[in-house]
Amino acid sequence: MPSDDSDSIEDLKKSLYSRSTPDIRTRRRFRVRPEENDLPKDWEKPAEKTDESKLNTVYRDHSMSFFTKMLIGSAVFFLVCLGIGAYLFFNGSNLISANNLDITVNGPVSIAGGTPFSFVVAVTNKNNVKLTTVDLEADFPTGSVDPTNTANEQKTYQTLMDDISPDGITQRTVNADLYGQENSTKEIVLKVFYQVPGSNATFEKDQTYDVLVSSSPLNLSVSSFSQVTAGQKFDMNVTLTSNSQSTIKGVLLNAVYPFGYSFVSSNQTPLSDNATWNVGDISPGQSKTITISGTLQGNNQDSLVFHFIAGAAAAGSPSVISTEYIDTSETITLQKPFMTATLSFGQNDTSGTGNYIGQFGKPITATISWFNNLPDAVNDAQIQLQFSGNAFNPASVSANGGFYNSANDEITWDKTNTPDLQSVPAGGSGSAVFTFTPQDLGTPSVPILNPNIGLSVSIDGQRTSESDVPQSLSESVSRSVEVASNVSLSAQALYTTGPFTNSGSFPPKAQATTTYTIVWTVGNSSSAVSGASVSATLPEDVTWMSEVSPQSEDIEYDSGSRTVTWNVGTLATYLGQNGQQPRQVSFQVGLEPNITDVGNPLTLVNPATLSAKDNFTGVTVYGNWGALTTRLSTDPGFQSGDDLVTK
Repeated sequence: MPSDDSDSIEDLKKSLYSRSTPDIRTRRRFRVRPEENDLPKDWEKPAEKTDESKLNTVYRDHSMSFFTKMLIGSAVFFLVCLGIGAYLFFNGSNLISANNLDITVNGPVSIAGGTPFSFVVAVTNKNNVKLTTVDLEADFPTGSVDPTNTANEQKTYQTLMDDISPDGITQRTVNADLYGQENSTKEIVLKVFYQVPGSNATFEKDQTYDVLVSSSPLNLSVSSFSQVTAGQKFDMNVTLTSNSQSTIKGVLLNAVYPFGYSFVSSNQTPLSDNATWNVGDISPGQSKTITISGTLQGNNQDSLVFHFIAGAAAAGSPSVISTEYIDTSETITLQKPFMTATLSFGQNDTSGTGNYIGQFGKPITATISWFNNLPDAVNDAQIQLQFSGNAFNPASVSANGGFYNSANDEITWDKTNTPDLQSVPAGGSGSAVFTFTPQDLGTPSVPILNPNIGLSVSIDGQRTSESDVPQSLSESVSRSVEVASNVSLSAQALYTTGPFTNSGSFPPKAQATTTYTIVWTVGNSSSAVSGASVSATLPEDVTWMSEVSPQSEDIEYDSGSRTVTWNVGTLATYLGQNGQQPRQVSFQVGLEPNITDVGNPLTLVNPATLSAKDNFTGVTVYGNWGALTTRLSTDPGFQSGDDLVTK
């Protein structure tokens, strides 16, 4: 078979490529016309068989996935739970719910502050079981007091109620007494605690009860000037009046001062802040007034606001207001002083303000200067100076043209003794001079401490305004002279007496050493001083012998500067006076004269200086003593000539 096929193929090839193949005529077309051929433009897909096997058909119709089963099961479970929940919700069964407990309050919606009132709390049980151990608790707001004793704050009230059967009701009456600002709302929180049979669990239901405080238990009024001048002392009267039917306990008054106000005094001692007063108890209808004195500083035409608050003191904090009853404000306009007055002491007191430091026995020259700030003249001006203080000596005053009334400790300048004060023109000025001397007026039985002299200057006059209506004007200025303590220092040199046994030739001999005892004594007067020390230097021919008595005193020697320093420390008042012993220390030095010193006295210790800080005035005070020589004037064994160096 293969060979036959091969021969056939070869015969076909020969016939195709042979030159002797028979002539094959082709049909010629004499007319051209298009032929319409309906040829497909794309491959056709074979039609899918619609017949499926019976096995596959049966499997798809009757099988279900695992997740589908879970989804259907969850939906069925949800519907069952929803049905059970709805049944229990609407049917109630025996479940206990706080929603089935109603708390209703029957009481006033508004009260007058400080007036006792009562309200009724009713509890209704809508549960299907009985409620036992029912407790009612009322939590009161800040400012509540015990109606039976208003001195005690009432924070909580508790009472035991009756057991409540299903659909039952029980109630209790609660008494209260509230304080607060006018038109403030107070919230009382009511809590009901209960249990059910067969359970130890405690359930709770809360309800709030709001009460409006329609009026304050106190009236608060302030009376003062509408205008004051800068630096002028003025009063404010703050009056508290009770509107309550019962005594208001523990009332506090608090003042909020504006910037520039300085508290001076009040008719009742304030607390430490000088702005809070413990008014105490106020009976029904009773009034109490606090008068506050002070000064204002600021710019011309400034409006300054004072704020006052009255309320109840907080428990455990008697200086803090826990409940505000009422508050009010007072506005005061500041005016420029009609006359500027200054009081200065001596030439070095250029500021004319603050305290001046003086000393006992030293005269002080003071000057009062004035200047008219008004655009109008001030007529019939009068200046009055008032002295005060425990160091003021009435006999030491020199008025220099003014009238001095020693009975009243007062100097007056007016038009009768100072013509310039009859009419002070706009922009006019002037001055008055006087002198005084501080003096220690203490006695051994009644010593004075922290001595001072107070000086208060007031200027009055009449101003004629544009409407020709006379206006009275006043201005004042005050200063204080604080008198520093007088510390004292004394020194002596000894040979024959003292705590040490001295040696060497007496009188001293040239080129030989003679020892001497040096004694320093310090004292003090009216004010305690601290940091006191005494120091002095030794001459070149004097040697420090390292002997000190008593040894408890802190005394040291610096060989480089040849300085002896006694660190005294604190000196009490009137040390060395009124029967008190002074502080004293002794130390020993050695003198070795040169041959050129023969016939001359020599210096043992150069001048000594005591310095200390006055605790009252804050200034440094000093005491001094001159040099000590071989002339031992306080030594009982000293004779004339014992101070001269011999050969």
